[in-house]
Amino acid sequence: TLAEKAGLVNINHEASKALQMLSSTIDKEAFAQTIEKLALFKLFDQNPLSVEDIENCAPLSFESDIDDLLNCVAEGEIDNIRPTIDRLSAQGVNATSICIGMIRHFKNLFSVVAEPDGIHRGLSKLRPPFFGNKKEKLRLHASLWPLRKSKFALRVLIELDLKLRSANQKSPKFALMERELIRLAIYSSSKTT
Repeated sequence: TLAEKAGLVNINHEASKALQMLSSTIDKEAFAQTIEKLALFKLFDQNPLSVEDIENCAPLSFESDIDDLLNCVAEGEIDNIRPTIDRLSAQGVNATSICIGMIRHFKNLFSVVAEPDGIHRGLSKLRPPFFGNKKEKLRLHASLWPLRKSKFALRVLIELDLKLRSANQKSPKFALMERELIRLAIYSSSKTT
């Protein structure tokens, strides 16, 4: 494999899965560069390659800023929502793309909390699977957003998506999105279950 050719032979099972998933989400050249970077990163490190190592070396994209925004909303960090939206906007990401990312996250969250066998089982059923920090964040969000709250968030986000795509929409799209995300962040810290 490409990893073995680069000298990466000590890879734990979860990291191996994460590498497979990464290879399917980025182009071949970017993946080859990431493998080379990982090999250099682990050159004098005898510990097995971990998911955290992969996260540290994987190419950055606007998805990491969308993840930051997801975390702000899900964890009720209202003050960080606007600056994160501004960063995404400056990178050329449109409001609809951000909304789609939020919907995807809350759908995953809903399926995790709706699992009758518990959060751990719900996390293990997700496809594609989550690893490392993303998995731990989703576990945290599942504890903050029980079934009723997750369902409410999905309804708000789907309505927001429809408004953002509407030809009759007169409000600035980012302002509309910011207002709804702040509303959800406030709701995340409410005691409603």
